[in-house]
Amino acid sequence: SIRLEVVRPEDSAREFLAEVKGLGGYLQTQTGTSLTVRLPAAAFDEVFLLLRGKGRVLDEKREANDVTEEFVDLGIRIDTARKARDRLLEVLQKAEKVEDILKVEAELRRLTEEIERMEGRKKFLADQVAMATLAVAFVAKVEAAPPPPPKRSRVRSQFDWINRVGPESLLEDR
Repeated sequence: SIRLEVVRPEDSAREFLAEVKGLGGYLQTQTGTSLTVRLPAAAFDEVFLLLRGKGRVLDEKREANDVTEEFVDLGIRIDTARKARDRLLEVLQKAEKVEDILKVEAELRRLTEEIERMEGRKKFLADQVAMATLAVAFVAKVEAAPPPPPKRSRVRSQFDWINRVGPESLLEDR
């Protein structure tokens, strides 16, 4: 994620989105001038550097998640589940009692659902590896407010009438 101070946030957001689409990425979410985009992982560093040149970086954060272990584990579990499903299909072919057939079919349904769930997770992880997620917030450059005028402390005059009238009235052109 990165937060940038720019002169025209709307224009910067529009230009950035066009650049992301040109690289094969897409918009995931947008709220005003805050965008979350998905882009090819290979282009992430290039895009991050591009963003740093668009304005003043107010905040940035990079995070990587290693999903290798989970991905490999899912592959093994899917393979094991498929082999178990094949064995159940063989048992189903040999089953003669209706009760046995129903039990095997119920187990086959459960196992098939589990395989589909694991395959979905594996596909999700593959997508996470192939595409990077980048959240960008473009904020308007705020001009510095002029400092407040210095406070003047009034020194009391030795003449009481000046203190009552105020020295400002003596300086006014009347």
